[in-house]
Amino acid sequence: MGLTKKYTPAVVFDNFFQTIFWEKETLIMHLVWKETTKEMTEAQFREEVLQQVDLVFMFQAKYWLSDCRKFFFLINPEHHNWTNKTYLQMGRYVRKSAVVQPEEFFAQLAVDLAIHESNYEDVIVIFRTEEEAREWLMRDIAQSLKVQFKV
Repeated sequence: MGLTKKYTPAVVFDNFFQTIFWEKETLIMHLVWKETTKEMTEAQFREEVLQQVDLVFMFQAKYWLSDCRKFFFLINPEHHNWTNKTYLQMGRYVRKSAVVQPEEFFAQLAVDLAIHESNYEDVIVIFRTEEEAREWLMRDIAQSLKVQFKV
């Protein structure tokens, strides 16, 4: 598998708040939050997160790329615990998670806090750009292929 090749991801979920892509060749599940998250309620946020977890399980994704640049929903501190517990369920399949930092300052703080509280900062890393995030994931994919095939 040539890791420099550009893959055409398949849209596996799309609604008012998010689009989720599946990259079969790289085993990357790629979430793109939409600017409409400004209008999202707490109940809707929970539904969106549960949808993400369900898709990771369904496709058995090994890598998670979350593009939060247009994520504007502010997670209340009392809901951080639920959010972390729910996302941590993905750990049964996902080896590494790359998060592209939100543009909005308070959303950045919420994402930073959630990752810090998860105690998984070695497998969940925040990046400024999607390119940096994807490069980090691809390095891990290349390394796992070397181990798998003993190259």
